[in-house]
Amino acid sequence: MVLFFDKWEQTARYLDGWLLNLLDEEFGPVPTNVIVVLAGRDELAEREWAPLGAQVADVPLEVFTEAETRALLTSGA
Repeated sequence: MVLFFDKWEQTARYLDGWLLNLLDEEFGPVPTNVIVVLAGRDELAEREWAPLGAQVADVPLEVFTEAETRALLTSGA
């Protein structure tokens, strides 16, 4: 199971504490087949997320160039 959270820079103020508690197993064990994906412009707050550092993989993405954007939009994908 994968839980996707987009626009984390906007939703973190509402969900950050809950998600940290969930992953810290305050509500019970998290099944090993659960993956959480956070997408946003900002890096995770080091202070709050440091205890989960070994479980976090940061994957920075580059901004599309204008040519890449046009190619994607015209591809029909």
